[in-house]
Amino acid sequence: MDLHINLSRQNVPSGSNPLGIQSVQTRTKTTGNDVVVQSQQKTKSLIQQVMRKAVDMESSFTDLIDQHAKSITANKKAMDSSYAGYRAAREQKTELIAQYGLSSEDAALLDKNYYAQTNPAFLLSEEEHNRLEELRQGPNICEYESQVAALNKSMDFHQGQLQDAIKNIKMDMQMVESVKMEHLKVNVMGTANREIDAIKESTARELVGDLVNQAKEHLDEQMEEIKEKQEERQKEDEQQEKLQEKRKTEKAEEPTGTNNQQDMNQQLEDADTLLSETEAAVTEINEKLKKLEELLTGANVNTYV
Repeated sequence: MDLHINLSRQNVPSGSNPLGIQSVQTRTKTTGNDVVVQSQQKTKSLIQQVMRKAVDMESSFTDLIDQHAKSITANKKAMDSSYAGYRAAREQKTELIAQYGLSSEDAALLDKNYYAQTNPAFLLSEEEHNRLEELRQGPNICEYESQVAALNKSMDFHQGQLQDAIKNIKMDMQMVESVKMEHLKVNVMGTANREIDAIKESTARELVGDLVNQAKEHLDEQMEEIKEKQEERQKEDEQQEKLQEKRKTEKAEEPTGTNNQQDMNQQLEDADTLLSETEAAVTEINEKLKKLEELLTGANVNTYV
């Protein structure tokens, strides 16, 4: 994200450069400014941290959903297997009832008696006890009860496995829905993008401050250098004045001296040249300071590279 900071109320036309100064973006690209490079590296590092965090969080959601999806698949297979086993045992029981010529009522009574041995809820009434005694008077009933007991046991086992599988599937499906809802609520990538935008904006603002400080430091160095040169030239001027005074004295003492006059004229010209150069340097610095001030108060600076 490029951050544009408008430092004045007026927009600077695109492509214009009224101050004759390179933009921050152009200058930093051509000079390889260390401040910009460090800002880019910092931004990249922070963005990578946010993306790693987002990827890890996305993976946690994906792994959890995948885990429950695999559990659903496994329980679906267990459910199919249990149902097939239950249905096979029930079909065998139906064939066995027909083989022994029992009515559905008598077969149900024998089943009730089987379950009554382990569950008090299936206790037989007196009438049912009497009917059970009558059935046991018939041939092969004990053999039937032994065979049907094994089938009932098999049916109960498969039915229990089937119910467990169905229960587990329902629980896994609920968990998958919960994880999906939580994933939507957290909005991992949306949150990551907002964090990245905030990082870019923050580092861009820091970069603006660093570049401005850098420019001020550079101008301060130039001003200090100009000041030192001015002091040196002032000393030279003072020495030149002393020299001129000395030459005047010497000239007064010597009636004629064309060469001395020429030397003095040349020194005066050199002094004027030095003074002009000093004034020009000061004017250049003042113009740069004025341009920097106008840039900081009226330019549209692209602060993110």
